[in-house]
Amino acid sequence: MANGTGVKNRRLLITKNSIMMLVMLVIIFLAIFAWYGIRKQVGATGISVTASKPGEVEIAVEKDGKIGSYITTNGTTSWTEGRWSDEANFDGPFQFTSDVTSDGLTFIIPAFSSTEDNPDAKADARINGKIVNVNGIPKTGNQIKTNLDTLEEGETADYVKIPFYLRSQSPVINVNPDAYLAMAAEEGVADADGHTAITGVNSARKSVYGNFTSDALVAAMRVSLTGGPVTISNNSATDPASYESSFVWVPRPDLFLNILDMDSESNWTLQQGVTKSTSLSRIGQTFPTGSTFKHNYYSPRYDNNNNLIGVTLNEDPSVDNTYDNPISPGEELASNAYKSDVTATKTLTGGTVPTLGTSKSITGFTATPTTVTMPKTDGSGNADFYVYKFCLNVWIEGTDSEARRAMDNGEFSLHMEFGSVSAANE
Repeated sequence: MANGTGVKNRRLLITKNSIMMLVMLVIIFLAIFAWYGIRKQVGATGISVTASKPGEVEIAVEKDGKIGSYITTNGTTSWTEGRWSDEANFDGPFQFTSDVTSDGLTFIIPAFSSTEDNPDAKADARINGKIVNVNGIPKTGNQIKTNLDTLEEGETADYVKIPFYLRSQSPVINVNPDAYLAMAAEEGVADADGHTAITGVNSARKSVYGNFTSDALVAAMRVSLTGGPVTISNNSATDPASYESSFVWVPRPDLFLNILDMDSESNWTLQQGVTKSTSLSRIGQTFPTGSTFKHNYYSPRYDNNNNLIGVTLNEDPSVDNTYDNPISPGEELASNAYKSDVTATKTLTGGTVPTLGTSKSITGFTATPTTVTMPKTDGSGNADFYVYKFCLNVWIEGTDSEARRAMDNGEFSLHMEFGSVSAANE
């Protein structure tokens, strides 16, 4: 009898614990619903950077402390120290495992408020995203983590940070107009079942929350370039005196995630072709026109003694494709992020994507660049080059209403081309 009672009690305890665990899972689900949740991975067809003309702007990467390039000849890729090239490719998949927010230079993970026992907060989180506790202490995000990296215990992979070098005989270098960020489906990349569609029941890497591709996570992605001028000696480069953010970009403002009702999580839809005047709504709440074209973010907040005490929301007041003057360190970026021009498009295998649209200077740094005499790539002699080190940063911006678990495990392709000021004027 005693043994039977003990078994029943243990079963009852296990059952109660199981119910408690289920309740906790529900609470956690509600708490992390809208920002990009932990342990997520986004694949990539690749990140490529190219120069518009051979010799005008050239690219190099670093290996074992030396500058050079990977050159492919007859299908064989080899490293050449001191060599500059017209392209560099970075393969994924890349991991984004935590909620990140950034001005393009500083990457943080804010603290969040609980929605437990708060129906109004739950409804707000469903519409607008996870609720940030502005008085909570943020954490610093961890940089590049790809499939080639090993995560240490307790470490997260939060955003991609890829270093590379550019040189030009002109001190001004631009991102060229045809830069774009594409869903892998738009590049014609099929999933394991051979699907390449963006929407529909057979969409590629279909989201479990609706008939659309999870590649649509590009709607919440941001891209920035940080860096500064450097010098090179014996194929080794210095670091910039300070890293400045010269370029912040909202590449896919043309996408919006519709959530049709509060109760169902299987009938969401993807709205394409959004412009600055398109009407947007989610569960009956109307969004201001142009919302998808804005870059909002949280920045650390300090008291008079320089103690970190929380975060501040920086809201983009404009929807213009402006930012003609590169910023200085410490300046606000909220109103200055570039937005892709949805009228300037590029046709890909599986769809048409908006591009940056116009040339944007990325070399307006506080530090004055100096020339370095180096051999030309064509072997015709030496020339004086301006040399810069950049970090290409890619992240999922948690303040974006499209930063949703509905688009987990998507894939993307990023292409950026660089040119000199002379090319921009042609």
